[in-house]
Amino acid sequence: ALEDICNQENLDSSEWGLTHQRKKCDLTVPWRLASIPTNALLEMYKLEERRPTSDITVQLQLPDSSRHAGNFNPSITLQEMLNWYRSQSESMIAALDTSMNVDNKLFPVCSYMSEEVIGNYALSNTALRELGLTCGAAVVR
Repeated sequence: ALEDICNQENLDSSEWGLTHQRKKCDLTVPWRLASIPTNALLEMYKLEERRPTSDITVQLQLPDSSRHAGNFNPSITLQEMLNWYRSQSESMIAALDTSMNVDNKLFPVCSYMSEEVIGNYALSNTALRELGLTCGAAVVR
């Protein structure tokens, strides 16, 4: 939510925070776990100092349930993340190719929580930050 508003208003989201009923929102927690009701009124406030950006630990879970971890900057796209995983080992390349191959056609899909990003164009234009990943760890399928 903060990223969307800051993009619309040409603001830097690392300089702003959100409050709900005068209580600061923890932006590291997914919204559905933050105990904030649907259609809640959120207010923006200016942070005293910029929120530091740190790498995110992303575990890529493949259909065979194997997980592979890597650390990424929140500004990289999902396509760049997948390309990094593909450069790691031959077994990883084979596992990724197998998971994306349906009837001899490649259909790359990344799922995070309930969000699915489908196709090369969407993967190339969706950054981790846009999925709400700004710090901590996450599992992407």
